[in-house]
Amino acid sequence: MARWLRRNIRSYDIVHGHSVFLYPTTAAFRCARRQRVPYVVSPRGMLVRELIEAKSTRLKTGWIKLFERRNLYCAAAVHLTSDAEYRALDDMGLDFSNTSVLPNGVDSPAEYDVSRLSSDVARCIAQSGYILYFGRISWKKGIDELLRRFGDVQGARLVVAGNDDEDCSPRLRALATELGLSHRVEFIVRSIGGGDKAALFRHAGVFVLPSRSENFGNTVVEAMSYSLPVVVTPEVGAAEIVSEAGCGLVSPVGEFAASINRLLSDPGTAQRAGSAGQAWARNHLLWPAVAGTMATTLPVGYRPVCSRCIKHASLEGSRRGISVMIFTLNEELHLPVCLDSLQWCDDVIVVDSFSTDGTEQIARSRGARFFQHAFTGFGSSAIGRWTMWKPITAGY
Repeated sequence: MARWLRRNIRSYDIVHGHSVFLYPTTAAFRCARRQRVPYVVSPRGMLVRELIEAKSTRLKTGWIKLFERRNLYCAAAVHLTSDAEYRALDDMGLDFSNTSVLPNGVDSPAEYDVSRLSSDVARCIAQSGYILYFGRISWKKGIDELLRRFGDVQGARLVVAGNDDEDCSPRLRALATELGLSHRVEFIVRSIGGGDKAALFRHAGVFVLPSRSENFGNTVVEAMSYSLPVVVTPEVGAAEIVSEAGCGLVSPVGEFAASINRLLSDPGTAQRAGSAGQAWARNHLLWPAVAGTMATTLPVGYRPVCSRCIKHASLEGSRRGISVMIFTLNEELHLPVCLDSLQWCDDVIVVDSFSTDGTEQIARSRGARFFQHAFTGFGSSAIGRWTMWKPITAGY
């Protein structure tokens, strides 16, 4: 992959990475920086302190220090999907000036052919009006807390549908049985798309997302597009859209049963909420509109950076900076490559012996501090105790 990137990345106008904590995106961003191709980072809700502290804390903290801080800072833009995700980034000390908040888009509601539905979905929708959870089955989604409160929901079924890459469903099934809810809770544990997905949304009565943490919540806006009223926790990024659109209720998970009962007991309110959500999704969240906003909002030019500024993003703020001093005389040919190789440094200083070519313009354009001084030898006290000097040679 790295070889392919080195050979081909310059043929692209911009690179867009949709993750953090992964080698492929880190390698792509490093290659983009070296070849001066602008890139956009979408963390997708992974940079949340509570999630990092709950799982692989040391590994993720180290990865942020070694890679992600620079990846974010040097990006042309950091794309966040909600104000909640921005607040999480701010809490981590990673809220740089290149952040933009734009929601994810949604496709228009799909139709389906009853004769082509999978048997488990066909059985499920035979009785409409159920409460639907649709999405990845994960501990962070709060499905266990929903089950603990579902006994207080009046008469409705709960359908939990989605893939389970964390093997949570056996524990959730056992919990439903322990709570005496096995006859009211149905699990469809697999990847679901196409007509099956459309059918599940179209036959549901209320959509729920009880997440402990959610940078956005794509399934919320999908439910809105299908005219479903929704109930979400305040931790869901799309909760702000739910409140603004008036398409459902934002409730702590402890109040989920009351919120669901309120919608089930008042069909008029539920219908109005569903219609409001569908209109909001149609006017603001369909992909053509979102893509157009993204194209005009996100900066796409290369962002020349001075790596000395990266120290301000330190989570601890206590690391001593590293400076590199470069001595130059008419080095416009070799200076660009040299400076690009020093993005890991905190401070880059170019001491120039009155060059007559483009050395000064190149140094300043890449964020280096530039001084002119007659060269007096490498033994000069100007180098200092904590500075490395870096000569430029034709073989660099």
